[in-house]
Amino acid sequence: MTLTFQTQTVDATWGCAYQQVVDTPGLQNVKLCFVEVTNLATFAAVITRGVLDKSWMTSLDPIDYMSYDMTVTETANKLVGIFQATSTTGTLGADFGELMVTMISAYALEKIFSHLRLPIAELWKPKLSGNEGFDFHTTCPADLVNFGEAKYSSNTNPYTLAISQAEDFIDHEKHFRDGVHLKSLVSSNCVKNLTGKQFGMVAAFSIQGKNPDLIFANAAKSAAALAAKNKVNSIYLVGVK
Repeated sequence: MTLTFQTQTVDATWGCAYQQVVDTPGLQNVKLCFVEVTNLATFAAVITRGVLDKSWMTSLDPIDYMSYDMTVTETANKLVGIFQATSTTGTLGADFGELMVTMISAYALEKIFSHLRLPIAELWKPKLSGNEGFDFHTTCPADLVNFGEAKYSSNTNPYTLAISQAEDFIDHEKHFRDGVHLKSLVSSNCVKNLTGKQFGMVAAFSIQGKNPDLIFANAAKSAAALAAKNKVNSIYLVGVK
């Protein structure tokens, strides 16, 4: 399988660079993109501001606002501690690694495929008792909610784990369990489509190898196999370096 990487776009304000990966005609409903963190300190500062920004809550009704307020505050403070430690030391730990994959993937989908980023799930659905479900969510121009699973590894390329975990969550309807929260965060058309079981999936994963085109080609084959099962409308793969 031959994949073509489009020209890279550099964003100094986010400390990253991103590009779309053009797939072969054999891939149906699978879209790929690649994003590289080029300045770790800049990126950590940006996402610190992002998790502290509670402007998305202003449109919530009063009950929803009160329900989320303390959870968001407590979780944001915890995340800021992780970000600041990374920014200070310049080292990439496992906790920051998964948050990096989560937040930079949603950003890349926004820039490349015109998605709308939602606040990361940990802000409004903290993982207090194990793996609660999807890590992040976006909506796309087709008014579909896209459920994202992010995996980070310091020595492997965990695309298989990201794809299989996301599929397992869908099989256990954890995307529908998010609906009680999402109905307050997305448009009525997105809610309508989700009610009709129309949605997308994102598998985001870190890349450690020096040959990302080969890694993407293998990941695309796995995603294509899942797409053929018709469990989701579309699948996005995001590789993060």
